[in-house]
Amino acid sequence: MSKEMMGGQNCNINKKEEKPKFKKYEPITEKRFREIIGSELESPEGVIELWVKKLNNSLENISEKTNGEYKVAINSDDEEYGTRLVDIDGTIMIESFQKSEGGPYMREDKEFKKDKKKVKELEKKWHKEEKEKNFGELWEKAKTVILNKIIGTGFIVVRASKHDDYENGVDNVIIDKEAGNVVCAFDEVSAEEGTEKEAEKSEKVEEKNEEGGATIKYGITVNEENKIIKKEIKNIPVFYLRLSGRDLVKTLSKMNFKGEKPSEIELNVFDDLMSSLKEQLEELENKDIPENENKEGVKAMMINAEKFEHSLKKIEKLRKGFDANEQKRKTGLAVFCFLYEFSQFF
Repeated sequence: MSKEMMGGQNCNINKKEEKPKFKKYEPITEKRFREIIGSELESPEGVIELWVKKLNNSLENISEKTNGEYKVAINSDDEEYGTRLVDIDGTIMIESFQKSEGGPYMREDKEFKKDKKKVKELEKKWHKEEKEKNFGELWEKAKTVILNKIIGTGFIVVRASKHDDYENGVDNVIIDKEAGNVVCAFDEVSAEEGTEKEAEKSEKVEEKNEEGGATIKYGITVNEENKIIKKEIKNIPVFYLRLSGRDLVKTLSKMNFKGEKPSEIELNVFDDLMSSLKEQLEELENKDIPENENKEGVKAMMINAEKFEHSLKKIEKLRKGFDANEQKRKTGLAVFCFLYEFSQFF
């Protein structure tokens, strides 16, 4: 029996894909990122554009699934409205916070119009096409796809609205589907460990938590009937997530873009991110935060941090499910290989 007839399976089931090393870092600039791509790949030409296309397709599928699951919003008067939750890039849609979709704002609300206008101005300034190709944007998209694959059955993982991204420094929002609450927010780091920019980002995140956590103006929660509630959410613990340029290249090169199952390298990246989150959470819980004007806000943030600790147990359980499935696959493959080898004697 040929390898093709065996479905391309390799009987060397113990062989593992190389795990990216998260130790050695270099400062990341656009020029440096392209240099890394050139050093890691034999044919780097057009690869960023290809990654952008694949990530966008994955995010579009995730958005379609999320919008299908959460298509009803309920307002403060318990009135129900059909709604969209996220745009095709996995971002919470500011436009869906209008009263006509169960949101708190009238279309002509001055504050609402001001937010939308500012986002458009910033998008124009950043030049959307150029932004899509930079390191931070690629990492934010990859992170959203990986998290959805691994914990998407128990958590809503979306990108924060562009307003909250630009104004409140929040890139991702995670909502516990069972509890219905936002458990934490992420701020990605487009710089490497040991650099001035990385230290600056770390300090900003710490300061934000010391001041009572992140505010998500265009936030969402879920009620027991799986209906969306759109509102501003305050005192959310925020954590930063970092990946080196070299490891991002390796990850994007070996991501599984053909289905919802995460590749081994995606699981490795996820494990590293979870280790970092646990460290940051432990530091936050043990930190002696000096008293400030927002004493009640800090208290509320710490309560939310405790809730996140409980959510981490759910996250770990979801992650272990992939190990169990992989073990079943390996056992089945081992039996198949044994039977194949045994059949060669006859």
